[in-house]
Amino acid sequence: MKRYLVCLVLSCSIISLYGDDATRSTQEELRRRNIYFGDIDGRTSPELEQALQHYQKRKGLPVTGMDDHDTLRSLGVIGRGANEPPPKELVLPDEPVLKSDIRINVKAAATEIAADTGVSAASIDPAVIAAGEPRARRRGKRAHPHEPLVPSGTGGAATAERSHAKPGAPMQIPGGVETYLTNYLRAVSRNQLHDELHFYADRVNYLGNGWVDRRIIEHTLGKYYARWPHRSYSRIERMSTRTLPRQGVIVVDFRVGFKFENGKVKARGETDNEIVINAATSDPRIISITEKRVRR
Repeated sequence: MKRYLVCLVLSCSIISLYGDDATRSTQEELRRRNIYFGDIDGRTSPELEQALQHYQKRKGLPVTGMDDHDTLRSLGVIGRGANEPPPKELVLPDEPVLKSDIRINVKAAATEIAADTGVSAASIDPAVIAAGEPRARRRGKRAHPHEPLVPSGTGGAATAERSHAKPGAPMQIPGGVETYLTNYLRAVSRNQLHDELHFYADRVNYLGNGWVDRRIIEHTLGKYYARWPHRSYSRIERMSTRTLPRQGVIVVDFRVGFKFENGKVKARGETDNEIVINAATSDPRIISITEKRVRR
């Protein structure tokens, strides 16, 4: 019995040591990818869990925050078996792929724009944008999440205002939503930045970054185009639309397949998308956009 207990203790120690080594290797691999910035100590922590969730989301893996088999395999901590197929997430490289993978540093972008163009960084209103709120909410008004932005001037510095559609006003887009979406997907597949930029309002609730000035979107897209110069999008499922007459907008949900290449690596996958179009003007623009990677 005593011998059995000694063997059991030794086995548990070996298992614990393996777990520490795996955790340490996980920390090293996540740090190498600029995702984890904590200590390499072989111990789990909330910071490590958040880093694992970020990595799993990027790779299209189940977001558990745990260093499970598929995550360890994807990180290269453990190898694949001889007859084990490559994991599906390997089609995505270890760098931002989707536009929504990139968190915009609004203040830094405003400073760069000011240096390049000579405009005042304050004119882009980084404090309001960084808060992720339209001006109406800062003034103490309740802002609808799909509240449209109607330019009150020209250029990206136009003020965000509430738009009231007239009773009985037609909620239509010239040429129809189908054509609008087709043209939008064609524009985002090109390397003509202003083709895509034309679809955006002066301020946009942009891919999880809050309300962003269009000049900052332009600045961010320029870098994104340089990272992924070859891009193609194809709609793979039928779109759905709904109108919100009181807000003067049309909400469009659709799924697309994407293929990117930059000469070194390739990336492909699918995303579910939603765009909110201000349909209360003669020149409909996108005022909100989200995307989410489809996990199979």
